[in-house]
Amino acid sequence: MVDRLQALRAAQVALWLDGDPGWPFGTEGSSEPVRLRCAGGVRLAPPAPRAPRAEDRVERLGATRLREAGSAYLRLVVSNVRAAARRLRQSHERSSGQEGLVEFGCTPDVATDAAAIVAQAVWLRRRGQAPNVIIGVPASDAGVAALHELTYRGINAAVDGVFCAERYEQAAEAYLSGLERRLVERRPLSRIASLAWIPVAVVDGHVDAVLQADSPLRGAVGVATAQQLHLQASRRFAGARWRRLAGRGAEPQRLGFRALTPNGADAHDMSHVERLTLTGSVLALTSVALDAGCAGARLLPVEADETEIAWVLAEAAAAGARLPAIAAELERATHTRAAYAYGEALEAISDRRASRGVPPRGRLTQACC
Repeated sequence: MVDRLQALRAAQVALWLDGDPGWPFGTEGSSEPVRLRCAGGVRLAPPAPRAPRAEDRVERLGATRLREAGSAYLRLVVSNVRAAARRLRQSHERSSGQEGLVEFGCTPDVATDAAAIVAQAVWLRRRGQAPNVIIGVPASDAGVAALHELTYRGINAAVDGVFCAERYEQAAEAYLSGLERRLVERRPLSRIASLAWIPVAVVDGHVDAVLQADSPLRGAVGVATAQQLHLQASRRFAGARWRRLAGRGAEPQRLGFRALTPNGADAHDMSHVERLTLTGSVLALTSVALDAGCAGARLLPVEADETEIAWVLAEAAAAGARLPAIAAELERATHTRAAYAYGEALEAISDRRASRGVPPRGRLTQACC
């Protein structure tokens, strides 16, 4: 396993586990600790919703049951964040704070309010009691503003759902300007981590819907977009402005690629993974893909081809795939799906508490207090 991943580590490519926030990382006999031995980090993301209109069911819970379920959900997740963080702590210490991270995203009920996102992130960091926790924020105007403030406060933050160059530019600028605020106040810049996640197959799913069935671009635009942003990041974190920050110990914001199973492919398909092992990148893999990457698949660092990227994106635009419009639509859809999944989780928790006869709590703690 070590030999197979050596080339990726030399290129600073990290493989993360894309896991369920409810997974019992502290449970003896779990297979997850074995996977964590070769994982550079863990991204705890809610599963995709099973059914639409979950928000209607949440509304039917009522205010009291909703608050109780939300508090129970956060307690469960914090417990698992702590367990995963303990297992990855040594990796975090050896890597100047850039590896061995455990990410948990803010809940959808605060996702449209930058101040609420920051407040919840502070609460999660305090309750997580681990330096290797990183808070996920949405790729939206509120999320970008929160990213800037969290960076300024020295809190690790990852922006999730970046679908186009314009939104990535905003995320990179938020990180850089947050570091510069710290520099002005002579605060340390080292050991602050930041990521920008690109959901690759999600882009393909929307683009493929407007392409001809036999188009050679099907399944290619998501990878081209990811590679384009990697080139953009290489330019962004270079030059005099970045060298000034790097000289004080700052680390560049890393690009992360997730949703790496192509549409219609089975869980063992590694075609997207093999094309995105770009220098300095992070790839969030399902447990099946991580097993393949650690034990069997031959993964080597690759380089982005600017000529191919330009051709793919130009041809996609000519075929009617207007990426800026698609990106805006995907941002909205991502928030909606996250709200559905969160609603289903709260409903399940509330039903479980009711079936066990758990009485209402006399004093409830708000999610971000």
